[in-house]
Amino acid sequence: MQLHPKQKDIVSSPARFKTIRAGRKAGKTAMEVENICYKAMASASKLHLSKTVFATGRKVIYIAPTQIQAREIVWAALKNRLHGIGTPTEQKLQMTVPNEDGTDSVIMVGGYENRENYRGLTDVVHITFDETDTLKNFFQSWSDIFRPLFLDTRGTANFIGTPKKENPNLRRLEKEFADRKDCSSFHFTSRDNPHISSLEIDDMEKEYAGNRESYRQEVLAEHIDDSGALFNYSALVDVFSNTVDESTDKYLIVDVAGDGSDAIIFSYWKGLLEYKRTRYDRLNSSSVKLEIRDKAKEERYLSPTS
Repeated sequence: MQLHPKQKDIVSSPARFKTIRAGRKAGKTAMEVENICYKAMASASKLHLSKTVFATGRKVIYIAPTQIQAREIVWAALKNRLHGIGTPTEQKLQMTVPNEDGTDSVIMVGGYENRENYRGLTDVVHITFDETDTLKNFFQSWSDIFRPLFLDTRGTANFIGTPKKENPNLRRLEKEFADRKDCSSFHFTSRDNPHISSLEIDDMEKEYAGNRESYRQEVLAEHIDDSGALFNYSALVDVFSNTVDESTDKYLIVDVAGDGSDAIIFSYWKGLLEYKRTRYDRLNSSSVKLEIRDKAKEERYLSPTS
């Protein structure tokens, strides 16, 4: 595959984790097919992995939003790319290929809705997430299922896609990656792909004149703020990344259920840092008052106030 300049920047980057935000037909998925083939077939030393012996066989994972998309887009492209080299297993969407270490690697292609199937796998050296902004509850799944897969390999991950304002995972990743040395973020537009007709993009730009936000999002791959949102998204992301100054002042905040049937939440704070939270079900008013007094005494708070 002949990479265009933006793709070359990504491939040449030594970053372990990469976000790749690109316009439609800009070449992000085609580049990732090449990338997962390389991750599967190159030697472990070239990949800078933490080990060279893989008891269960080296594994590379490609996650599409759905199993249908995985089969129709990624799997089809992978079979074409590795025709005569790899051995496909259609039912499992797995491709077995030889690697430079003299053993075999398995490329596993699947849908995000089946993510629990990947829990506990060993010898995973790379994961690519496609259309990352369509993956719901992504950060929870990344933390609980996928990130731990690299404990035995120090593997890599790419997060690719065209941005979506309704579920901006890429935007949060870019912000969190900004200060990390092992992470990099990349952005290119549909126009950066020399294999796309500039005349076609010009026509689209005219057609989208009345819907400029869609053009900016789909072609230019820009993050678009939701004009009807109550909160600025960057400010919400900062909740997870801001540094909070330590304080000795302690507070207890209680979210009391109105009719007694809802849950009651006790939130414990040191300055602006919440350090503990507990939930109680079906406490009446008298019980709530007693619990507040007990917890205030236990945590050495000042006298409770209403």
